[in-house]
Amino acid sequence: MSSSLRRFLLNAFRHKQRLTLGRMLRVETLEHRVVPADGQFLVESFSDLNESGLWDSAEPGVAGVAITYAGQGPGNSGVSGDMSTASTGIASATLASGMYFYNLAVPSGYTIMVPVALFGNISITEGQTFSLQLPMLEDEPSAFVGDRIWLDADADGLQNSAENGLAGVNVLLLDTDGSELQSTLSGTDG
Repeated sequence: MSSSLRRFLLNAFRHKQRLTLGRMLRVETLEHRVVPADGQFLVESFSDLNESGLWDSAEPGVAGVAITYAGQGPGNSGVSGDMSTASTGIASATLASGMYFYNLAVPSGYTIMVPVALFGNISITEGQTFSLQLPMLEDEPSAFVGDRIWLDADADGLQNSAENGLAGVNVLLLDTDGSELQSTLSGTDG
Protein backbone atom coordinates (compact mmCIF):
# COMPACT_ATOMS: atom_id res chain seq x y z
CA MET A 1 0.00 0.00 0.00
CA SER A 2 1.41 3.36 -0.92
CA SER A 3 2.09 5.90 1.79
CA SER A 4 -0.36 8.38 0.23
CA LEU A 5 -3.16 5.77 0.29
CA ARG A 6 -2.25 4.90 3.89
CA ARG A 7 -2.46 8.60 4.91
CA PHE A 8 -5.76 8.90 3.08
CA LEU A 9 -7.23 5.89 4.90
CA LEU A 10 -5.96 7.03 8.32
CA ASN A 11 -7.37 10.50 7.73
CA ALA A 12 -10.76 9.02 6.78
CA PHE A 13 -10.71 6.87 9.94
CA ARG A 14 -9.83 9.86 12.17
CA HIS A 15 -12.70 11.88 10.75
CA LYS A 16 -15.17 8.99 11.07
CA GLN A 17 -15.75 8.63 7.38
CA ARG A 18 -16.94 5.50 5.61
CA LEU A 19 -14.94 4.26 2.66
CA THR A 20 -16.58 2.35 -0.16
CA LEU A 21 -14.27 0.49 -2.48
CA GLY A 22 -15.49 -0.45 -5.89
CA ARG A 23 -14.66 0.89 -9.29
CA MET A 24 -13.81 4.11 -7.59
CA LEU A 25 -13.02 5.15 -4.07
CA ARG A 26 -15.86 7.05 -2.36
CA VAL A 27 -15.69 8.80 1.05
CA GLU A 28 -18.88 9.50 3.05
CA THR A 29 -19.39 11.07 6.47
CA LEU A 30 -20.71 8.51 8.95
CA GLU A 31 -24.02 9.20 10.60
CA HIS A 32 -23.84 9.39 14.37
CA ARG A 33 -26.55 7.37 16.08
CA VAL A 34 -27.16 7.64 19.78
CA VAL A 35 -27.67 4.19 21.23
CA PRO A 36 -29.48 4.44 24.55
CA ALA A 37 -27.50 3.08 27.47
CA ASP A 38 -29.03 0.67 29.91
CA GLY A 39 -30.62 1.31 33.27
CA GLN A 40 -32.53 -0.91 35.73
CA PHE A 41 -36.19 -1.18 36.70
CA LEU A 42 -36.27 -2.80 40.14
CA VAL A 43 -39.40 -3.88 42.04
CA GLU A 44 -39.08 -5.00 45.68
CA SER A 45 -42.11 -6.43 47.46
CA PHE A 46 -42.02 -7.54 51.08
CA SER A 47 -44.29 -8.49 53.93
CA ASP A 48 -44.07 -5.44 56.22
CA LEU A 49 -44.54 -7.31 59.51
CA ASN A 50 -43.81 -4.28 61.73
CA GLU A 51 -45.70 -1.88 59.41
CA SER A 52 -42.72 0.52 59.22
CA GLY A 53 -42.81 0.92 55.44
CA LEU A 54 -39.14 -0.15 55.37
CA TRP A 55 -37.79 -3.57 54.43
CA ASP A 56 -36.13 -4.94 57.55
CA SER A 57 -33.87 -7.99 57.46
CA ALA A 58 -36.40 -10.20 59.29
CA GLU A 59 -39.21 -9.45 56.82
CA PRO A 60 -39.71 -11.96 53.97
CA GLY A 61 -40.13 -11.05 50.32
CA VAL A 62 -43.53 -11.46 48.66
CA ALA A 63 -43.57 -13.56 45.51
CA GLY A 64 -46.04 -13.21 42.67
CA VAL A 65 -46.27 -9.46 42.10
CA ALA A 66 -46.77 -9.30 38.31
CA ILE A 67 -45.21 -6.35 36.48
CA THR A 68 -45.83 -5.45 32.84
CA TYR A 69 -43.86 -2.67 31.14
CA ALA A 70 -43.81 -1.08 27.68
CA GLY A 71 -41.56 1.57 26.12
CA GLN A 72 -43.20 4.92 25.40
CA GLY A 73 -40.76 6.87 23.27
CA PRO A 74 -38.19 6.98 20.50
CA GLY A 75 -35.69 4.17 20.74
CA ASN A 76 -37.81 1.96 23.00
CA SER A 77 -41.35 2.05 21.60
CA GLY A 78 -41.21 -1.64 20.65
CA VAL A 79 -39.79 -2.74 24.00
CA SER A 80 -42.18 -4.54 26.34
CA GLY A 81 -42.06 -7.36 28.80
CA ASP A 82 -43.40 -9.07 31.86
CA MET A 83 -41.68 -9.96 35.09
CA SER A 84 -42.77 -11.27 38.45
CA THR A 85 -41.25 -11.06 41.91
CA ALA A 86 -39.59 -14.29 42.99
CA SER A 87 -39.64 -15.78 46.48
CA THR A 88 -37.01 -13.17 47.35
CA GLY A 89 -39.57 -10.44 46.61
CA ILE A 90 -37.36 -8.96 43.88
CA ALA A 91 -37.86 -8.56 40.14
CA SER A 92 -35.67 -6.51 37.83
CA ALA A 93 -35.25 -5.75 34.15
CA THR A 94 -32.40 -4.08 32.29
CA LEU A 95 -33.95 -1.49 29.99
CA ALA A 96 -32.68 1.08 27.51
CA SER A 97 -32.93 4.71 28.62
CA GLY A 98 -36.35 6.22 28.05
CA MET A 99 -39.92 6.41 29.26
CA TYR A 100 -41.88 3.28 30.13
CA PHE A 101 -45.45 2.57 31.18
CA TYR A 102 -45.82 -0.03 33.95
CA ASN A 103 -48.71 -1.96 35.44
CA LEU A 104 -48.63 -3.93 38.73
CA ALA A 105 -50.86 -6.77 39.87
CA VAL A 106 -50.71 -7.69 43.56
CA PRO A 107 -51.16 -11.38 44.48
CA SER A 108 -54.35 -12.30 46.30
CA GLY A 109 -54.07 -12.25 50.07
CA TYR A 110 -51.98 -9.04 50.13
CA THR A 111 -52.57 -5.30 50.16
CA ILE A 112 -49.95 -2.63 49.45
CA MET A 113 -49.44 -0.71 52.69
CA VAL A 114 -48.50 2.72 51.30
CA PRO A 115 -50.14 4.55 48.41
CA VAL A 116 -48.39 3.27 45.29
CA ALA A 117 -49.81 3.67 41.82
CA LEU A 118 -50.60 0.27 40.36
CA PHE A 119 -49.84 1.76 36.94
CA GLY A 120 -47.95 4.78 35.69
CA ASN A 121 -44.90 6.07 33.83
CA ILE A 122 -41.27 5.76 34.83
CA SER A 123 -38.10 7.21 33.38
CA ILE A 124 -35.08 4.94 33.01
CA THR A 125 -31.74 6.74 32.69
CA GLU A 126 -28.28 5.50 31.81
CA GLY A 127 -26.60 3.67 34.66
CA GLN A 128 -29.40 4.45 37.10
CA THR A 129 -31.91 2.20 38.86
CA PHE A 130 -35.59 3.11 39.14
CA SER A 131 -36.67 1.34 42.32
CA LEU A 132 -40.25 0.71 43.36
CA GLN A 133 -40.69 -0.62 46.90
CA LEU A 134 -43.95 -2.29 47.84
CA PRO A 135 -44.42 -2.81 51.59
CA MET A 136 -47.31 -5.26 51.80
CA LEU A 137 -49.66 -6.49 54.48
CA GLU A 138 -51.32 -9.87 54.49
CA ASP A 139 -55.08 -9.52 54.30
CA GLU A 140 -56.93 -10.40 57.46
CA PRO A 141 -59.12 -13.46 57.02
CA SER A 142 -62.72 -12.40 56.60
CA ALA A 143 -63.98 -15.24 58.80
CA PHE A 144 -62.57 -17.86 61.10
CA VAL A 145 -64.34 -21.02 62.12
CA GLY A 146 -62.71 -23.22 64.71
CA ASP A 147 -61.30 -23.26 68.21
CA ARG A 148 -62.99 -24.94 71.19
CA ILE A 149 -66.32 -24.95 72.96
CA TRP A 150 -66.30 -24.70 76.75
CA LEU A 151 -68.34 -23.22 79.57
CA ASP A 152 -66.50 -19.97 80.31
CA ALA A 153 -67.27 -19.86 84.07
CA ASP A 154 -65.25 -16.68 84.74
CA ALA A 155 -66.39 -14.98 81.46
CA ASP A 156 -62.86 -13.90 80.51
CA GLY A 157 -62.93 -15.36 76.96
CA LEU A 158 -60.02 -17.66 77.76
CA GLN A 159 -60.18 -21.35 78.53
CA ASN A 160 -58.27 -22.06 81.75
CA SER A 161 -57.39 -25.40 83.35
CA ALA A 162 -60.62 -25.52 85.42
CA GLU A 163 -62.83 -25.08 82.32
CA ASN A 164 -63.18 -28.33 80.36
CA GLY A 165 -64.30 -28.59 76.75
CA LEU A 166 -67.93 -29.46 76.00
CA ALA A 167 -68.37 -32.61 73.89
CA GLY A 168 -71.28 -33.30 71.55
CA VAL A 169 -72.28 -29.70 70.81
CA ASN A 170 -73.83 -29.40 67.34
CA VAL A 171 -71.99 -26.64 65.43
CA LEU A 172 -73.70 -25.26 62.32
CA LEU A 173 -72.22 -23.16 59.49
CA LEU A 174 -74.96 -21.02 57.96
CA ASP A 175 -75.03 -18.82 54.87
CA THR A 176 -76.29 -15.21 54.92
CA ASP A 177 -79.89 -16.42 54.50
CA GLY A 178 -79.61 -18.73 57.53
CA SER A 179 -79.51 -21.92 55.46
CA GLU A 180 -77.24 -24.65 56.78
CA LEU A 181 -74.05 -25.15 54.76
CA GLN A 182 -72.28 -27.62 57.05
CA SER A 183 -72.52 -29.11 60.52
CA THR A 184 -70.31 -31.03 62.93
CA LEU A 185 -70.29 -32.18 66.57
CA SER A 186 -67.61 -30.94 68.95
CA GLY A 187 -65.13 -33.59 70.08
CA THR A 188 -64.38 -34.77 73.61
CA ASP A 189 -61.95 -31.88 74.14
CA GLY A 190 -64.56 -29.34 73.07
